Amino acid sequence: VDEQIDERLDPEKATRAAIEYFKYMKSMLPTWTLVAAGYNMGEDNVVTAMQWQHATSFWNLYVNDETMRYIFRIAALKELMTHGDKYSLDFGNLKPYHTPAEKYVTVIGPISSISDWAYGMGYLYGDVKVLNPWLCNRSIPSGRWQIALPLTESERPVIR
Repeated sequence: VDEQIDERLDPEKATRAAIEYFKYMKSMLPTWTLVAAGYNMGEDNVVTAMQWQHATSFWNLYVNDETMRYIFRIAALKELMTHGDKYSLDFGNLKPYHTPAEKYVTVIGPISSISDWAYGMGYLYGDVKVLNPWLCNRSIPSGRWQIALPLTESERPVIR
């Protein structure tokens, strides 16, 4: 993370990192509910709170309001997804989110203008920014970067 690049915003890298973090926390905490609390308020804070409160589960642990709401939101979402029919929810007609097909090009930076570079490649600035949210500025810094681009014209992102 710096002024030009924030890889926390790269969906693939962030997902891989989150999976590793959840695995690490599950090795420390006995339940997924406590893991989720640890994700929200920090695993060390959960362990410390469990120790000094003599708590053995999330449900008998006193935590801050934010973490309590976070866990209840997850529980509510699971209930709705599992028993949607009880709430007149029909998930059968949902259209799944379509992830645009991408291709990757290797870029050697620095590139002073993403807009000019994209235009020269037949793309728009928005095509690059939507598919590469980790690029924080209008330029690409020094280094070797994998830049996602729409595979076809029909896969171009809708820019809001």
